[in-house]
Amino acid sequence: MQTMKTYVEKPLTKENNLTIEKLKSYRGCENLSDEQALNAIQTIEKLAVILFDYVCHQNGIVIDNQVVIVSTDIKTDLKQAA
Repeated sequence: MQTMKTYVEKPLTKENNLTIEKLKSYRGCENLSDEQALNAIQTIEKLAVILFDYVCHQNGIVIDNQVVIVSTDIKTDLKQAA
């Protein structure tokens, strides 16, 4: 069975979520209003979910933090059996 390497710098927790203050500390974001910064954060979070779902569908399925690799050979074998 194939294994997938993952690289996580920090575990995802509420303590290290992107905040308005942290976003405003990046160059180019210093002059955002709080409302604009909050909208940007919400957009980034939505994009992250979309990208995560896409990668999971391309490389496998995540079930309870475990990655299961889906083999394309199994799909081919099932089609031939039918």
